[in-house]
Amino acid sequence: MTTDGSFELPVSQMDLSDALGITSVHLNRTLQWMRGERLIWTHSRSVRIEDWPAMIVLAGFEALYLHPEGPRQPPPQLAA
Repeated sequence: MTTDGSFELPVSQMDLSDALGITSVHLNRTLQWMRGERLIWTHSRSVRIEDWPAMIVLAGFEALYLHPEGPRQPPPQLAA
């Protein structure tokens, strides 16, 4: 990841659509829509998420999914 938060995605749209199980046309239109909504910025094979809160809502992301048992506590040696 770079200082501006962008990252390289070294795959073609064809490869990415194949991996996602969607058509390359659908992927292309979705990326165009996301760029138009200013959710992402792309250039060549660089990608940057421009609006994290909107992307979280769009994806239906729930942080509890990662830690269903609740927030993790730091190890005792790191606790203040």
